[in-house]
Amino acid sequence: MNAQSSKLSTISDNIANQNTTGYKRASTEFASFVTASGYGSYDSGSVTTSVRYSVSQQGTKQYTTSAFDFMIDGNGFFPVADAGGSLAYTRAGSFAPIIRLVETDAGTKQAVTRLVNTAGFELLGRKLNADGTPSGAGSLVPIELPSGELKPNASKSGVFKANLPVSTNVRSPWTPPAGTLPAEGTYDLKTSIVTYDPLGTKVTLDVYLAKTGDNEWQAAVYDSGGASRPASLRGTSTIAFDPMTGKGSGGTLSFNIPHATETGATFPFTLDLTGMTQVSAPYTVYKAEADGNAANSLDGFEVSADGILYEIYSDGTRNPSYQIQLASFESPDRLSTEPGNVYRETQGSGEVKYGIAASAGYGTVNSGTLEASNVDLGTELAEMIQSQSAYTANSKVFQTGSELLDILINLKR
Repeated sequence: MNAQSSKLSTISDNIANQNTTGYKRASTEFASFVTASGYGSYDSGSVTTSVRYSVSQQGTKQYTTSAFDFMIDGNGFFPVADAGGSLAYTRAGSFAPIIRLVETDAGTKQAVTRLVNTAGFELLGRKLNADGTPSGAGSLVPIELPSGELKPNASKSGVFKANLPVSTNVRSPWTPPAGTLPAEGTYDLKTSIVTYDPLGTKVTLDVYLAKTGDNEWQAAVYDSGGASRPASLRGTSTIAFDPMTGKGSGGTLSFNIPHATETGATFPFTLDLTGMTQVSAPYTVYKAEADGNAANSLDGFEVSADGILYEIYSDGTRNPSYQIQLASFESPDRLSTEPGNVYRETQGSGEVKYGIAASAGYGTVNSGTLEASNVDLGTELAEMIQSQSAYTANSKVFQTGSELLDILINLKR
C-alpha cells in the first residue's frame, strides 16, 4: 500500500505540473523485495520503489511573444544561479527583465537589470566584446541588460576588400603626403570608410591606392579631417599580388584615429586588407565598412540560434553583448531534482560540460518559444486508475489477514 501511495504521489505531481514550463514527468518504478525462501516454503516479502524523472525527454513547443522566452531544441540546460549565487540547471526558459540591487566592489548597492525566471533564478552567460569575442576570462556571469540611455560604440576594426585593375599603369615612386590629402592625379583609386569615435561622432577614413610596381600597390589611409582638425595620414601598407592567382598578400593595418571633437585624443583601429585581388576587371569594392555606431536609442533585443544576445539600436546596429552557454551531462535523467524546476549535478549524472548552442552535441536556442511539460494527461489518469485499483486490492489483503488473525486468536480461547 505504501508503494502504491508513492506512485499516486508522483501521478499527482505530474498532473499538478502539466502546465509548468520545462517540467519533466516523474514515474515510480517497482522492484520485488523478497526474503529468502526454502524449497516447498514461502516467506512473505514486499515491494520497493524508486522515482525516475524523464529529464532527457523533450516537451512540445509553445510559441510566445517575448524575446526572453527561450527553449532549447535538443540537448542542453540553461545554467542559472539562485539569490545566493549557487549554480543550478534548468530547461524552464521563461525569463523576464527584473531590476535587482547588487553590491559593487566598493561596497555600495547598484540597481541592475537581470534576466530572472519565475522561480527567481538568474540566467548566466558569457560577456562578449563588440566584435563578438569573449570578454575577460569568459566565465559565466549573470546576464545584465542595458537601460534605455543613448549608447555610442567606438569603432575598433574595419574591412576593405576590392579588386584593383591589373591594367593600371605603374606610378613609381609614390610618396603619400603627411599633413594633407593627396592631390587629384597623384593616386589611382580611392574609397571611404565611416568610423565612430567613443562619443559617437563620425570620423571618415579615406583609403588612397596607387600602383607602385608590377603586381604591387600601396594603400594610404587618411583621416579626412573636419572643422576642428586638419586631414592627416594615419598609416600605409604595401600590397603584393601573386601574378598567377591575382590574390593579394596584404594583412592588417593598425593605427590611431583622432577624435572628432577632442583635440589631441585618439582611439585605436585595425583595418583588414586581406582578400584584395588584382585581376583584369574594373575597380570593384567588395566590402568597405567598420564596426561601431553613433549614439542611438535601444530598440530591443534579439537572440540567435547559437545563444548570442544582441542589443538592437534605432539605426539597425546589432551589438552582441552576451552568449548563453548550455550545460550537458552524460546521464541527465540522474540529476537531482530540486524546487524551482531546477536540477543539480550528482555523482550519477556525471560532471557538467559547457558548450555553445547549435554546436556538436548541443541543441539550438529558440527565442519566443517555451518548452511545455512532457506530461500526458491521458496517461496519468490511466495510471491513476491502475494505482487506485492496486491500492484497494492491497487494502483487501490486509483486511483479510486481520480477519484470519482474529480466527487464530479465537482458537486459543
